[in-house]
Amino acid sequence: METEITVFYAVCDNMLKTMDFSDDCQTKMNTAEVMTVVLTAARFFGGSTRSAACFLREHGYIPDMLSESRLNRRIHATDESAWENLFLTFADIFKAAEDGEHIIDSFPVPVCVSIRIPRAKILRGEDRRGYMPSERRYFYGIRVHMITTASGYPVGS
Repeated sequence: METEITVFYAVCDNMLKTMDFSDDCQTKMNTAEVMTVVLTAARFFGGSTRSAACFLREHGYIPDMLSESRLNRRIHATDESAWENLFLTFADIFKAAEDGEHIIDSFPVPVCVSIRIPRAKILRGEDRRGYMPSERRYFYGIRVHMITTASGYPVGS
């Protein structure tokens, strides 16, 4: 766990440096630390940034942790291109470590249940309606197609 968290920070920091990304001089946490919290949450805490932030602060990885709401704002304020580059960087790392076997799968991301479709504001249109055969029900949202390595690491979408 300690090694992976260190790798997360190193990869984020190096990627941001290659992008010539610079933080404001007044920031308490740099963007690489913010990205490290998100990656740690995804890898070890089921996506809970609150738990990841608590863990990273208590174990001394990021002693100057932001409050939950400020951290959330920083996560959402981080440029989309930085997140895309991070995903591509990790995809390249995982591709290089594997023997070439990949798995393609898709999964639905429902936005709302069927009865609330007319009130949906995030997505609109009948093309967003789909069917989940495994659950034998319809959903309203998007379907994500993922390419992963044989060991389950994402390398494309």
